[in-house]
Amino acid sequence: MSDVKTIEPKAGDAILVYLNPDERGRPREAVVVVADDGKPRVYLNECKHIPIPLDAGTAQLLDDETGMLFCGTHGALYRLEDGYCTAGPCMGETLDPLPFEVDENGNVLLSPDAEPAAT
Repeated sequence: MSDVKTIEPKAGDAILVYLNPDERGRPREAVVVVADDGKPRVYLNECKHIPIPLDAGTAQLLDDETGMLFCGTHGALYRLEDGYCTAGPCMGETLDPLPFEVDENGNVLLSPDAEPAAT
């Protein structure tokens, strides 16, 4: 991984990481979270209902009541462990996971060119 970003996630965090723009030059971000199992997860910061950032630019990503990722525009709730939407207009869909590595210190290593796996 060249030009890798190093993130130090902790339980209860939702960390935004800037990625390189997409093929159309639009900005992209990743969301790094730590699930209840203590393992980090990385998702593309994009709602499955309409492809806009979950936080709509506020950096508020976690629902205060449930601790789940939420879309501030549509109210969709996504589980941290698998990105599955449990409520909202995109219920049953899943956030796009991004590939990453974890180093010996538990830091997340993420390429700014990271792309979701083709489905």
